[in-house]
Amino acid sequence: ERTTFEEAMNGTVAAFLKLKEEGKVRAIGVNAGKPELLLPFIATGKIDMVQNYGRYMLIDFSSKDTLHPFAREHGVGIINGSVLGMGLLADSPAPFLQGRELLEEAERRKAHLDFLRRPGPKGLIEPAMRFSLTCPDIAVTLTGTSSVQSLLKNISYCDGQGLPEAELARLYELFGGLPPVFG
Repeated sequence: ERTTFEEAMNGTVAAFLKLKEEGKVRAIGVNAGKPELLLPFIATGKIDMVQNYGRYMLIDFSSKDTLHPFAREHGVGIINGSVLGMGLLADSPAPFLQGRELLEEAERRKAHLDFLRRPGPKGLIEPAMRFSLTCPDIAVTLTGTSSVQSLLKNISYCDGQGLPEAELARLYELFGGLPPVFG
């Protein structure tokens, strides 16, 4: 069940604002899959962080031209969740995605990413992580891991090296203006 903006502001956010005033909470954040749901929260000036997921990744960066500049303008940090598209970019989509039409669209888009794919299995993980980790609008990149080995690999991508400018431009050209993968 979804909470309306008014319910959230008058209930949960109001409670957290009181806790922040008392020094018990340092920052307040909200999350939503659709970036447009976050904009009214940002506009209040009472939110420190927003979390968005599946909207700034290699095959869908629909938050780039809306959420990112608005959050920047208001001094609100962005937590970018699901940079691997719930497993889509790791070639192992989450079980709950099975049978959904978005898998076909994701595969169609991934077919255009050979220029980014690294050798070996799961070749889009590194470019996907670097894409998010080096975006100046993103304060935190969230991703899951299933082993210490993959955790160490993810840590190795935190070296400040992003995608080369030519690859980034090509990526933005490929999918800019397309509808979100996750609807």
